[in-house]
Amino acid sequence: FIGRIRPYKQLALLVNAFRATDDPSIRLLIAGEPDGSSEVAQCLAEAAKDPRVVFSIGLLPEKTLQEAVEACDLLVFPNLSVSNSGSIIYALSNNRPVLVAQCEDMKELARQSSPDSVLFFDGKVSEADLLAALHHVTESKGEKTLTLPEWKKIACMHIDFYEKVCR
Repeated sequence: FIGRIRPYKQLALLVNAFRATDDPSIRLLIAGEPDGSSEVAQCLAEAAKDPRVVFSIGLLPEKTLQEAVEACDLLVFPNLSVSNSGSIIYALSNNRPVLVAQCEDMKELARQSSPDSVLFFDGKVSEADLLAALHHVTESKGEKTLTLPEWKKIACMHIDFYEKVCR
């Protein structure tokens, strides 16, 4: 997990799913700045009980963020409803696959990316989801080619939309 650590991002779901696995070779990286809430503190304390969890807590400088993303085989975003995420776009733009909740916005992102770059879970992320996604990405490693958003096209579409609204 990489990003700002906030209750709505439901990191506890990922921690619980990860702790249910018994594979000693896998690691969970939790990297980002916590919001200071008791819910997040409790989640991090629970995660710390598993020696396979690695932490990089705090605001991540660009170089550290890049290194953290590159160290991951898969980035998991346990939020149940994501409309957009800078962390997801950052992961994909660094050729790292993501595991996300199945929702319309993420399905659209998947249509714009290669089939192996956006993987889905239904409902709450589970141990089975994690293990299946990890197996999938390690089997297909090196075969990813991402189709990143065409930012200039997106900017033009936004301008067109706002011009129509303002008329």
